[in-house]
Amino acid sequence: MLQVGSDNPAGDARYVRGSGGPVQVAKAPGLTSFLTEPSDLRTRIARGAPWGRVVSIETRGPQQEAIRLAKSGDAWTIEAPIQAEADPEAAQRLADKLRYARIQAFLKEE
Repeated sequence: MLQVGSDNPAGDARYVRGSGGPVQVAKAPGLTSFLTEPSDLRTRIARGAPWGRVVSIETRGPQQEAIRLAKSGDAWTIEAPIQAEADPEAAQRLADKLRYARIQAFLKEE
């Protein structure tokens, strides 16, 4: 285990300690580049239901009505805010975008 501490008083190195050994001063050019927040180490893959079994999608933007799509077999329908047949290619593109969505930021845990 490598423990990395704060900058030294000159600001050109950091305090480090390996495997419980003595504290040392290290000048490593990339030392701070791997120091991260815990959220930087979390997976960014948005996971949800098994995608082969998705039967509905609901999206909502700021100050926007919910749009709800439902899938039956290969057919998509719009259920809200109106009821109508959906463009199957457009609905599938939306589903694919959600399937491969990546998380950009996490809320701070308190």
